Amino acid sequence: MTGTRWVPGALLCLLLAGCCSENSPIVQQLRAQQAAVAQAGYTSTTVAADGIEFAIEAREGVELVPEVVAGGCGGGMATVRITWNVGLAGVNRVRAQVGEGADAAVWADGGGQGAALTGPWVGDGTVFVFSDLASGTRLGTVRAIARPCAGGQ
Repeated sequence: MTGTRWVPGALLCLLLAGCCSENSPIVQQLRAQQAAVAQAGYTSTTVAADGIEFAIEAREGVELVPEVVAGGCGGGMATVRITWNVGLAGVNRVRAQVGEGADAAVWADGGGQGAALTGPWVGDGTVFVFSDLASGTRLGTVRAIARPCAGGQ
């Protein structure tokens, strides 16, 4: 019985290693999306923290800065603060949603400059969409991607 316990654990480790590898399909798809966004007048950057990476796509004149406040390592969820600064004429109110399309939920509303804090629920694949509250124009996105933790946790 003891010999069969390690099989599910080993499979889980292999699956988790595949999700966070630079060669994984998720990471490759994200890199391709970043290249396409850059050609459409948006900037594309990444910000890495221990256990999580953020892929940021924003219109020129829009700054989105995610920061892990707690958690994120060892497969756990993270608490994240995202600060925004919108320097576009006519954009006075910003809406931040979690998710895209029909599954999106309002997370925060604020002025052209602001910040909001999540609970401990940000994990691999969580996406934040920022838009102009008046027109609905998309200003940028922040996507969370699970990464290996320092020290192999």
